[in-house]
Amino acid sequence: MEKSRNEFVINRGKNDGLVKGQFVLGDYSVIGTITQLDSKTARVRLITDPASKITVEIAELKASCIMQGKANNAAKIPLLSIKHEIKVNDVVCVRKKPGFLEVPIITGVVVRCEKSDENPLIWDITVRPACDIERLKIVTVIINKTTDKALNS
Repeated sequence: MEKSRNEFVINRGKNDGLVKGQFVLGDYSVIGTITQLDSKTARVRLITDPASKITVEIAELKASCIMQGKANNAAKIPLLSIKHEIKVNDVVCVRKKPGFLEVPIITGVVVRCEKSDENPLIWDITVRPACDIERLKIVTVIINKTTDKALNS
């Protein structure tokens, strides 16, 4: 795995069945998505990248939220109403996405949850990845369900 800031390159690509949008796992948690690829390599955008936006749910909350990368090994969940009970240490899961992810999978943990300074009716939520991305040596790409396999890199 070659790392740089909030993305890295893996040694698998189109020849291995990868396509844009597939989820990448590290230590059984979603750490990013495939954003670019050629025949033998693929670029993975981490959930901490400011350009990353993934639909998530928090703990048992059934409302969809968009989690956006914040850099510095963190992401944020903006615009969630304070009517929802959110607490530090709540688990954040990527919502299922037909053809890419058939069940929700953990991606992070809430490390900060306070009323927004700009709008006290919404939460200011900070999420840390569920695994230590800096120490990963192996990642898994979830291949489209029609191929019914996972590919390790």
